Amino acid sequence: MGKKLGLAVIGVVVVGLIYYITAGSSQLTEQMKAQVNTELSSLQTEGFSVKGREIAETKEHFIITFDEPQKIAHFLTRQGVQMNVNDAALLKGLEVGVDVAYLDDTYSAVSFDMYPLALPTAITTSLKEEKDKKAFTQIEKMLKKKTFLMHIAVNKLGNGFKGYMNDIDETLEGEKNVDIKMKGLTFSGDIKNNIIHSVKQDLKLLTMQVPQEMLVSFENLKSDYAITGKTL
Repeated sequence: MGKKLGLAVIGVVVVGLIYYITAGSSQLTEQMKAQVNTELSSLQTEGFSVKGREIAETKEHFIITFDEPQKIAHFLTRQGVQMNVNDAALLKGLEVGVDVAYLDDTYSAVSFDMYPLALPTAITTSLKEEKDKKAFTQIEKMLKKKTFLMHIAVNKLGNGFKGYMNDIDETLEGEKNVDIKMKGLTFSGDIKNNIIHSVKQDLKLLTMQVPQEMLVSFENLKSDYAITGKTL
C-alpha cells in the first residue's frame, strides 16, 4: 500500500513541476520557447536533468529526471510545495515525459502534457524484490500507456491556466488486489506578474478498494489554494 500511496506523491510533484514550467508562458511562440528554455536551464541547477529534447516549429518533447534530492527539496519548498530531503530522496530516479504544444487551440498559448515514464529507484527496486512480480509488470504497462498523464494549458493572455488528469480505472493484482478509480480531476488558476497566484481543483471521484476488506472513497472534492512560494 505504501508504494501505491507513493504514486500519489509523484502526482503532487508532477503538478508542482507543471505549475513551475508554465508560469510566465504568456507571449507568442518564439517568446514562449525562450521562456521554456530559461525555465529548463533553471531546473538543471535545482537537482533535475533534462534529456532527450526534440524541438519542432510548434511543439517539443523532453524528459525531466530527478537526480539530487537535497536540491530538489529546497527548490520545491521555495515553490510552496512542502517537502523534506527524506521525502525527496524517495523520488530519485523518477523520469517525467513532457510534450509541449505552442498555440495548440483557440484557448492555449502553450500547453503541456506530463506523464511519468519511470518510477523512482526506491519503488522500482522494492517491486522487483517482491515474490509477486505482477505489480511491477502492471505499473510498467500503465506508464507505457500514459495512465497518469496530466494536461495543462495557459491562455493567450497569459493570466490563467486550466488542466486535467486522465481518468484512472485500474486493478493492481497481487496477494491482495487493489482497485483504483479516479474520475474528473480538473484544475484552473490565475497568473499574475508571471507568477502562479491561485489554484482551484475539482475531483468528482477517487476510490481505493481491497475487495471485502477496505474501501476508501471521496466524491465531489473541491479545493482552493493560494500559492505562497515564488514560482520563478
